[in-house]
Amino acid sequence: MGEWKAQISLRVRQALRAELEEFAARERRKLGNITELILEWAFEQLKTARLSPRHAQRFRANRRAWAWFQAQAPWYRRTATFWVESAKQQDTRLRRLATLINAAAAGRPVGPLDRTKYARRD
Repeated sequence: MGEWKAQISLRVRQALRAELEEFAARERRKLGNITELILEWAFEQLKTARLSPRHAQRFRANRRAWAWFQAQAPWYRRTATFWVESAKQQDTRLRRLATLINAAAAGRPVGPLDRTKYARRD
């Protein structure tokens, strides 16, 4: 009788394990699709990122910062603009804009986009 219970218990555990693995595989596929959609959406948003008129006016008021920013590569301008405008709260957008203006006035990239720490040092 004890052997019979052990066999059933083993079969139940094996069935549960197989079902759990199938479930995990399905969820991974779903998550992969969602992740791809999110990345695609973010990329599309990045391509169309624009400073709001108020933010652009504020940025242009600092001529040195604006001139430096306009001299940067398009990828940098798009990404920095998206970084500022993608914040959910207005306070965060204003804080990021101030950070961007200060960095541009100093002639250096804004923190998240500063690639100098990855530059080659020969």
